[in-house]
Amino acid sequence: MDIQFLTEKRRKNISPYVIYTLCFTAVSAAVFSWFFLNGKTFIWKETDGMTQHFNALVYYRSWLRELLENLFVKRQAEIPMWNWNVGYGADVITTFHYYVLGDPLNLFSVLVPLNAMEAFYGGLILLRIWLAGMAFLAWCGSVGEKSAWAAGGALIYSFNFWTIMAGVRHPFFMNPLIYFPLILMGIDRIFKKGKPYLFIGMTALCAVSNFYFFYMICVLMFFYAVGRYLSWFRPVRLRELLGWFLKFVLYFLVGTAISAVILLPVALVMVHSGRAEAGAVVRAFYPALYYWKFPAAFLTGQAGYWNKMGYTAFGVLAVLQLFLKKKRGGNLKKAFLFMTLLLLIPWCGHILNGFSYVTNRFVWAYGMLNGYIFVKIFPELLTLSRKEKIRLTAGTGIYCGVCFINRETRTEFVLAAMVPLCFLLIFLLLAEKDWVQAYRRRLKGVLLSALCLCLVLQGSYKYSPAEQDYISEFENQGDALKDLTENTPGSLIKEVKDEGVWRYDSGSTGEIYNNGLQQEAMRVNFYWSLADGTVNRFQREMYLNTQQDHKYDGLDGRMALEALAGVRYYVIPAGEKGYLPYGYDRLVLQGEAGNGKTYSVYENPDSLPFAYTCSSYIPRKDYEKMTVLQKQQALLQGAVTEKAPRSKEIGKASPIFTESLPEYTVKEGEGLTWKEGKVTVEQEGAVLTLNFQGMPDCETYLILEGLDYQDINPVRLYSEEELDSMDAYSRNKLYSDSRDWEGAQSAVLKIKGGETEKRLKYLTRENSFSSGVEDYLINVGCSREGIHEITVTFQNKGVYTFDRLYVACQPVRAMKEWTKELGAETPEILELEGNRVYAEMTLSEPKLLCFSIPYNKGWTAYVDGEKAEILPTNTMNLAVELGEGEHTVELRYQTPGLSAGAAVSAGGLISLGILGICRGRRRKTKENLKFA
Repeated sequence: MDIQFLTEKRRKNISPYVIYTLCFTAVSAAVFSWFFLNGKTFIWKETDGMTQHFNALVYYRSWLRELLENLFVKRQAEIPMWNWNVGYGADVITTFHYYVLGDPLNLFSVLVPLNAMEAFYGGLILLRIWLAGMAFLAWCGSVGEKSAWAAGGALIYSFNFWTIMAGVRHPFFMNPLIYFPLILMGIDRIFKKGKPYLFIGMTALCAVSNFYFFYMICVLMFFYAVGRYLSWFRPVRLRELLGWFLKFVLYFLVGTAISAVILLPVALVMVHSGRAEAGAVVRAFYPALYYWKFPAAFLTGQAGYWNKMGYTAFGVLAVLQLFLKKKRGGNLKKAFLFMTLLLLIPWCGHILNGFSYVTNRFVWAYGMLNGYIFVKIFPELLTLSRKEKIRLTAGTGIYCGVCFINRETRTEFVLAAMVPLCFLLIFLLLAEKDWVQAYRRRLKGVLLSALCLCLVLQGSYKYSPAEQDYISEFENQGDALKDLTENTPGSLIKEVKDEGVWRYDSGSTGEIYNNGLQQEAMRVNFYWSLADGTVNRFQREMYLNTQQDHKYDGLDGRMALEALAGVRYYVIPAGEKGYLPYGYDRLVLQGEAGNGKTYSVYENPDSLPFAYTCSSYIPRKDYEKMTVLQKQQALLQGAVTEKAPRSKEIGKASPIFTESLPEYTVKEGEGLTWKEGKVTVEQEGAVLTLNFQGMPDCETYLILEGLDYQDINPVRLYSEEELDSMDAYSRNKLYSDSRDWEGAQSAVLKIKGGETEKRLKYLTRENSFSSGVEDYLINVGCSREGIHEITVTFQNKGVYTFDRLYVACQPVRAMKEWTKELGAETPEILELEGNRVYAEMTLSEPKLLCFSIPYNKGWTAYVDGEKAEILPTNTMNLAVELGEGEHTVELRYQTPGLSAGAAVSAGGLISLGILGICRGRRRKTKENLKFA
């Protein structure tokens, strides 16, 4: 695209904002045309895009409308703070803050019709990309870079592989690219003794918008401020440094205080979330292959660990020229080396990711640095001396050689990216030739057009169905909302005629996560980044088959757990009754979902309601001494509490345990060897068979405690004799293939018993998504005749170790009787909506009223109109103590920390006002002194 079509005088006046917007329009139209031409949306259907981002935005739209209705129609100042359709129920503000709540752009969703939400979702992504470049230009302008080259830097910043890969997959991942340049502008203004309001305002907006990137930006802006101080103030004076430090701390605290109404509640949950408690394995270095891929990734995008770069040939040559210069660009060199070092050390990725798993999700800031290097350095490439041309050519040759040394980087994509790199180098070497100078008026336009072409080519290579086909992972146009509501097995639940309060679960249906949010159905299913720690702890106590603390689906069909959660209905594929938990024997309906498959909905008439009563309690210290099987049974015989109830009539329970642990024999399949506590698998799909004397009318479990997995290097699959017997070619080929071997970080086990097959995906400690779960109880079903054989199919080669591997049989009749006792006296739930639960009941004796609601300090209980104590119960739930007779019970919810956060925010705004008054008075004093 030739943007230099005016006279030279007019060209000098063309704003870089205009140039960038024109280039953005052309690049985005070309790059993202792959989506529209192939009927795709920007909604990533694999996991997060559909289940979280789009789902959250659609819900946020309805939440905002409900809020406005409360304020202007019902005349009630009530904020919906609790949603019953998120997992077992969850806080709205802390759950959805990470995705939508706090981002000002998402507020416009309240105006959008439901059937236009797909288009709105995609439009916001494009808007964020454009705003990122505009913010970069604003910062460039503040440091004196206002030429057309700044527009080129903005394109590199806003269209590198962070955007191509992450920006469309996770829309809010573009927000830090908008906020960060403006925060840096604010820092520079303060150093220049200007107004601090931009810094304070952007700090507040960033904190309100997303706590995750706010933390990251805080660390990075500290580095920036230190760098600015060291480059602008020489020599360093301790008193002066302390003064600047305190000034920035003051402004930062004011900005953070303003955001506290959102930030404080989120921080309180974050501290106790499952992800915060999960340990992470951090090694001193990345695998060798990461370092081999790094140079090529600078040009073509990906080295692993979220290192998404792709700064095109223009970025590569600008960096090379920066380091080929002598005695110039010292600060830029230091900044580049420092940021590169952060990307090369795993501990840096660990710290900048909030001390969670190792990832380089701060690489977007590296993109800003390289965009600025292009702005500062690239114009010099048009006036190279002969020596500089030789050095640049040699540097480019070395770079290309490094990219091609390792076979993992000798890819078609890298080779294709080298072509424009070489053409650009040749063009720059000839830039001073007369026949080139004859077109000097159009030279800048030609080069910016070439930059746009490079961005289009690398984006197209990633998206094109004929190349890497990234668009195949995205949702078809018009299907997103249907997949959340109609094309899911749970859609049949809407046809159930039951006005009561209940949950549903499913087995082997493959339902997508979080679909209950749009179906407005209470389902045992959750996948949001910020999870309640109490739920996580309960799952671990019960050895549930969950690999990530913030992601769970169902209760494995275990009768006791389904009952305690108030699960009344169960959905299975039609005819696959092996997945039905015991007691779910009444077929309510059978039909075809929107996905064309037939499902059945079964009811357990004897399931526990949403709230039930216990006449006895179990001290927490006694409960913690029990085995997982004993804990499961104990929960049906008493409420587990931290302290004894006040009423002496609520006695201490003496649980009865009925499980049996049958001995088993092991049959080794081909490609597998078994040694007590260790299975070595040398062939994918190898089977281990356990035979035992099962019991009738029992749930049968396979229990794995202390599971661990290590992949096997291909060379280790051969003995020394076998290696010696190989011909030289085969042996060398084997060694070559295993040279860059890293080892799998997950393994899949398929566990089958009777008609039921379950899948266990184990994540090693090295896996980025591991929560450190090592204990599993797999329910292979309940049979009247008893199950006598369990097969374990190992889908991955490797060494599997266990602290203990055993089979258990749990009689269901006793559990059924215990369940009936808990449900003997239950309340009538008269209201369960938003922030309030209201119930009435009559008791024959003092009992604990247990609710299947996750315990949260935001709940307040009122019994007969009087405030009552809430007891944390059964690890994850809550209860209130009731005496004999008739009672009304009310639960009210308010987000913990919201009131305190609002008070702090008010204090922050007052502090901002005081700051403004003080600055105004100081300015007037200086003016008076000036004219005195």
